[in-house]
Amino acid sequence: MKRINIVGFIDFHREEWDIRPSMVEKTRQAFHDSELWTYKDLCACTEKQLLKIRHVTPELVEHVKETLEDVGLHLGMTEKELDAYHDAEYDARHQSVESKRISEEDIAENEAKEATSFADTDGMQKKETEPLQETEAKYKEEFDARKAYNHAMARILCDSCQMLRGDDLEFMRHQLVMSVLEQQSWLMKTFCSFNYRVKVALQKANYIMQEYRHDMGLRSTVYQHLEYDGKIKELEA
Repeated sequence: MKRINIVGFIDFHREEWDIRPSMVEKTRQAFHDSELWTYKDLCACTEKQLLKIRHVTPELVEHVKETLEDVGLHLGMTEKELDAYHDAEYDARHQSVESKRISEEDIAENEAKEATSFADTDGMQKKETEPLQETEAKYKEEFDARKAYNHAMARILCDSCQMLRGDDLEFMRHQLVMSVLEQQSWLMKTFCSFNYRVKVALQKANYIMQEYRHDMGLRSTVYQHLEYDGKIKELEA
């Protein structure tokens, strides 16, 4: 719809008003005498008020009404209606900007909500995953410890008699004698002969080796029983 500037001066040369040329200036002066200068003043005037003005005919009033209707106006408009018409373009322009701003705010708000929702979901997933990972790590640690313990037990319970040879035992006996000699007190080293010291060392080494052989025998017996029952394979698995 075409619009006009309602604060602009009234154009009395409009062809659609069909005013006789000799009456244009007279009609203009009559309008001015009635304080009708602009289209806003004209729209605020009622049809009856307009007909009371000099040189205004019913035909001219009809032409005026048609002209005003073509641009969205009419006679007898209130101040509020005229202001609304005058500010329409301004409001439309700013409403567009405001709508765009609101739209951008809505988009930003939605993105923030989505980010928050994603963060919450991610946080929940992390909270759910962390205990699971901790549990898995705990079980793995326990499993590794148990596995290491079982292998250690299998090594401890292994048949030592099968692993040692006679010369190995003799070498261990010789090492024990040398260790005992080295650890004898300074008093014995000072006042006792070397032969006596060796004899004492041999006695202690023989006692230790006897206890060691006894322990080896027990371990071998236990190992053979466990191996027969299949327990050793379970520990080594």
